[in-house]
Amino acid sequence: MPPDLVAIRVMQAGLIDLDATVLVQLGLFLLLYLILSRVFFKPYARRLAKRDETVTALRRENSEMNERLKSLEDRLASELASARRQGMQERRAQVQAAAAERDALVAAERTKTTEDIERTIADLDVHKRRPIADMDADATMLADLIRKGWEEGRHADS
Repeated sequence: MPPDLVAIRVMQAGLIDLDATVLVQLGLFLLLYLILSRVFFKPYARRLAKRDETVTALRRENSEMNERLKSLEDRLASELASARRQGMQERRAQVQAAAAERDALVAAERTKTTEDIERTIADLDVHKRRPIADMDADATMLADLIRKGWEEGRHADS
């Protein structure tokens, strides 16, 4: 066949032949679509929907847990601050009580020491008076001896 004739025949033939094969192909396509729809597309879509629901539920639960966690953290911080304040108050009270006890002990020891000092001073006064009294007696005796010796010396001169 000459090349011009082949070209004319190709131009006369249509790109699509409408015959029974088109209907068979359309039927096979619809059958394949139904099978894939039931076996693949619908289960896959259900799985995606279930996954979306699960993710949404988990996000909601996560949000609730975060809110509870924040609430617990706030409450814990509040309780901790309260416990610190209470501890500081108790510490101040104990320090004041200890200072009062210390002052009482110091005052008691000061009183006891003052009494001991006064008692010691009184004992020293007693011990000081005895030698002075003894010295007075000795001085009187010495004076008597001197007078006696003087009187005897005067009598002897006369």
